[in-house]
Amino acid sequence: MLYFPRWQILLIVFLCFAAPYVLLSNFIDKTDLRDYAFLPQKQINLGLDLRGGAHLVYEAELENYYLEQMNALKADVRRALRPRRKENEEKKRKIGYRGLRADIYKVSLTVPKEADLADAEERLKGLTSQIGGGFAGGALSYDYKLTRDAHKFTLTMTDAYKDVLADKVIEQTIEVMRRRIDAFGTREPNILRQGYERIILQVPGEDDVARLKNEVGKTAKMTFQMVNMDASLADKPPAGFVKVPSADDPNLSYVLDEEVLLSGDNLVNASSIRDEYGRPTVSFTFDRKGSSVFARVTSDNVGQLFAIVLDNKVISAPRIQTAILGGSGVITGDFTQQEAANLALLLRAGALPIDLKIVEERTVGPELGAESVVAGRDALIYGFVVVTLFMIAYYGV
Repeated sequence: MLYFPRWQILLIVFLCFAAPYVLLSNFIDKTDLRDYAFLPQKQINLGLDLRGGAHLVYEAELENYYLEQMNALKADVRRALRPRRKENEEKKRKIGYRGLRADIYKVSLTVPKEADLADAEERLKGLTSQIGGGFAGGALSYDYKLTRDAHKFTLTMTDAYKDVLADKVIEQTIEVMRRRIDAFGTREPNILRQGYERIILQVPGEDDVARLKNEVGKTAKMTFQMVNMDASLADKPPAGFVKVPSADDPNLSYVLDEEVLLSGDNLVNASSIRDEYGRPTVSFTFDRKGSSVFARVTSDNVGQLFAIVLDNKVISAPRIQTAILGGSGVITGDFTQQEAANLALLLRAGALPIDLKIVEERTVGPELGAESVVAGRDALIYGFVVVTLFMIAYYGV
């Protein structure tokens, strides 16, 4: 006769009762589960094949992202050639140049004076940096390659740096998409990279695909730039400045400095509130670096206009009345309460670092999945009964 220690018998009996208890909540509709407080409230999350839902394939517009990087490099070139003073050195003179332009993979300019060529080359070399290699005899790789043809200088993005940027920005995009979906209350999304520039998004149980596309795909890229109050809107913006339309008035535009002083990456929190007049607004708080820059900018530009730009439209351009040292501020505009809440949510989740376009869209109905769930349930019941009868017949009661 088989003998089992008492502790094993008790453990088996406990598991026989515990397993159905843990699984029982999965046989109750999710909306009714709260009425059964004694049961576990967590259910098994069914995948897209069983539950139905949304299947979207996004393509990242990397070329636009590369062009943004080159525009940032263009601003760095402009700063590098300005007059400057180093510690314990005499003041560096300004280097004259012309034809400064940024293309998708390169920045080029011409330095007309022969006496400035060596100094210009030295300063431009300072804008390149090593990104890999140099170990175990491996070749060095850099972010930009500086070439010179007579008086023309060109900084070209290397292929190695393109791959580094692509990997980084796709990873950031996937993380931002996941945070946004989690903020909407949708559970267990499946987000993965496909190939070089595509992202697959599968959200089981999502029936409002339009809302999903609208909220997940929003860029919500916020920047803070100074307004050129002397430039005429009727003329072409001077070098280093861009004309940006107002979000509230299509007939109004602002001339802004191309240099981005702060971006949404410096935000640590954003929330929807109401101002003293009861109007919906969005309050935001910067991180330590952002707070320091914000304090310096507002201290140096009292009386000037400071534009808050969202997705290439000026949503607010307040006048700096005094230095703002607390690292926080508010975004005012013609918002509804829901629009302010959505904007705060997007800013909290983070801005998508790149533009995305949908190249494939598919909605999977739950009917086929429901049949699979029923079949699986029946198989479980029949299998349990058959195995139990076999055990009793073979081993006895």
